[in-house]
Amino acid sequence: MADYLQEISAILYQKGFSFSRESLNNLLDILSDEKKEQLIRTVLSIREYKSPKRHYMVSDDIESRQSVLALSESILESQNFGFSRFDFVEEFFDDLTKEQRIAFLKLFITFGKRGY
Repeated sequence: MADYLQEISAILYQKGFSFSRESLNNLLDILSDEKKEQLIRTVLSIREYKSPKRHYMVSDDIESRQSVLALSESILESQNFGFSRFDFVEEFFDDLTKEQRIAFLKLFITFGKRGY
């Protein structure tokens, strides 16, 4: 059995992010193993950009799939990061519940760059 908390934490750490392990653990607690695997691919697709492009727009429903993706992108963009594989992001977001989308956003809200 995979230790998703440890694996995703290691990926984020290697990319230079600080984040809330509690928020990550809360998200993992409500995801199926298939979604956890998709989350790993999504996190692996985060990369640094000089000028990241936005692909999603915030809609009227702040908790909608589109808005959560747009807000997550905005958080990454503020640190010159973005998703390189939108197919991975889209696959992950397929069939997520509102609770799962909000838990994903709560994780992203805690993202910061580690000081060196």
